[in-house]
Parts: sequence; structure tokens; C-alpha cells
Amino acid sequence: MNTQERGIPIKIEPDNIVDSIILLQFETEYNKKKIESELASFLNDTYSDNHFLPTPLRKKDVESMNQTDADGCFYSDGVVKVLVAEDKLVINCLNEYPGWNEVLKKLVYGLINVFHQRYVRFTKVGVRYISMLKNESLIDNLDGEIRFNNFQVFNGATYNFSCAASDNNHNAEVNVRLTEKAKYETGLASIVDIEVFSDTDNFSQKTINEVQEYVEYCHAIEKDVFYRLLSENYVNSHNPVW
Repeated sequence: MNTQERGIPIKIEPDNIVDSIILLQFETEYNKKKIESELASFLNDTYSDNHFLPTPLRKKDVESMNQTDADGCFYSDGVVKVLVAEDKLVINCLNEYPGWNEVLKKLVYGLINVFHQRYVRFTKVGVRYISMLKNESLIDNLDGEIRFNNFQVFNGATYNFSCAASDNNHNAEVNVRLTEKAKYETGLASIVDIEVFSDTDNFSQKTINEVQEYVEYCHAIEKDVFYRLLSENYVNSHNPVW
């Protein structure tokens, strides 16, 4: 089912995405240096014109899901960066969001294709998207109200909730963090932070295609949650592309 059949656009303009993070968690018999070496070879062979260069890590540079690891380096072409931690690959955008189908999907699927069952066994995958609505109220743009026992609880603070998602072949854990009136460099903004993780046993035994399908599933769930949180008026006011 495509995005329009699900009732959500392919994208809005501007997309308001300030960071997108893809997690590929793994187990391996190889040490970290070996994984870094194979990653560098893959990037150089696949993106020879993009000049993915190793950059020493500083703690504040690390974008991770649930963990910060400042040991090692990341590889960046100026658009995205790829970090090797002890048990994960983390891919995220640097400045503007480059697009899922245009850039990120090719890179992530390529990493899975080269690494899974050859150098590592992926044990968990996930995506995280952080959107900033600059000088806009999240409360005013929600599709309905967040209530608990008929009392409105989201009144300008931070609201967190988790839920599960599944279809006939996939299971995922969804974590949502909504912030109203957060400070940023030139004013106030609302933040929608959504992360979706695969939630299944024996993930390391899945085939390359199954791991890729799980990444796609997590990405689709993240989009569904984002657009279903926001009102139709908000979406229509941001030039939706169907």
C-alpha cells in the first residue's frame, strides 16, 4: 500500500526534519577495527566520487539511539555520516534531510547487503526522526487532544508515550516524545521526536531481504505516526506531495 492509499503524503515542504538516524545493531566475532576497515572499503567502492572521509569523533558529534560512544571515528561525505560503535552502525544526516528514497535507503540497504551474515549478524534495526516546528505550536497543530481520564495533560511541557506496531510479518516498538515551546537559537519551537525499533526474537537469523524489509517497515511506521499526530490543516499548509 502506497503512502496516498494510507492517507499520508510522500513528504511536506518544508519537511522540518532536523535529524534522521538509522540504527543497525549487530553481534560479531570481529573486532571494531575490522568492521571499520570493511566499512571504509564499502564506502570507497560504492561512493568513489563522494569522498567519504574518516573524521575523529568528539562526544558532541555523536548521534545515537539510546547511547553515546565517543571512541573511534565516523565517515562523512558532507551529506550523511556513518558511525561504527562497538555493536552498531549509526547513519544520520548532517544538515538538510537528503531524502529516504533518494539517499538514505540506498546507503542503508547497501550496508545490510555487504555486512549481514558476512561480517556481522544484525540483531536490531531502528529509525529515529526529529522534526522541529519553528515558531509553531504543537498543541494547535495536533490532530485532536492528548487526554488522560478526560483531563488534558499536554499543556506546554514534554509528553512521552510508547506503543507497539505489527502486521502479519513485522513487530516494532514505537517511542514518541512531543515538546511544546522548546528553545532554539532564534526563538521557540515544537519538537516531534519519533523512534521505531524492530521488536522480534531471533533477528540475527533473518535473511538480508528480511532485515531490509524491517528497516522499511520501521520507516513506514515512523511516517504514519508523524502524519497521524498532526492535523489535516497543518499538512495541507505545508505543500504536501502525494
